[in-house]
Amino acid sequence: MRGVTADVVDPASGEEKRNRYNRIAREANLVSIVLESVNFKTTPSGVNSGLKNFNRSINSDVSEVTFNPESGLCVSKVNWSVLVKEKNKKISSCNATYVVIYDKIVNADQGTVELFVENVARVSTYAYFRALFAQLDWAGLSGSPPLPVFRSNPKV
Repeated sequence: MRGVTADVVDPASGEEKRNRYNRIAREANLVSIVLESVNFKTTPSGVNSGLKNFNRSINSDVSEVTFNPESGLCVSKVNWSVLVKEKNKKISSCNATYVVIYDKIVNADQGTVELFVENVARVSTYAYFRALFAQLDWAGLSGSPPLPVFRSNPKV
């Protein structure tokens, strides 16, 4: 996670860490996902180009996790970006930031909450980003294929 670090090394066993993580996964309540910002760019050469030899890169990161253990509220930011190129020529790009809010996170530590956000909030926002990019790509007449299904290897 960029910009997010745990302050203390956790001496708990692997099983204890998994139990804490699983408790958060069971009890956390998704309050809201809000699109904070979006930036889409396309080039005239990309309009109806057919994109025969395109490549696409998709990236995401969690840039902020704010957790209040007293209230059980967690506010995080998840950033998504996609860049579409044909050969070495940039066709379109899209960057979006989502604010993801969870509550009912009790008896949790910052590190476990950050791990939960990294694993769950990214997955939660991907469908929104995928739909957003499809709409903007359609409006920009780039005609790129839909973004792929989200795949990850959760860290627990």
